[in-house]
Amino acid sequence: MALGDYFKGPEHKANAARLEAELQAHRQQSQADMQALQSKHDDLAAKAREIGLLDLLAVQEQIRAEASRLASVQAKVVATQTDLDAARSQLQVAQQQILGAEDTLMHSAQL
Repeated sequence: MALGDYFKGPEHKANAARLEAELQAHRQQSQADMQALQSKHDDLAAKAREIGLLDLLAVQEQIRAEASRLASVQAKVVATQTDLDAARSQLQVAQQQILGAEDTLMHSAQL
């Protein structure tokens, strides 16, 4: 068997050289593919910065926060409006009482 391997030595050597060349070609292709992907990534990152995607996300978060604040303020406005309506009603009752008392005094003074 060793003699057979001896005679196939050049064939094995040629096969090893072919496989080494294929491996080198695959490495080069992989590096080229990786560079292409890196280039696409860089382009997309640049475009994202260009359109302000990160800024857009920050603005959306700020909008959500402001919407929450607005809802809180609106609730306070409704509560204050209710208090104002109650105060106006009390004022109207007080004014009517004053007018009634005034009429009573004026009527008493005339007698």
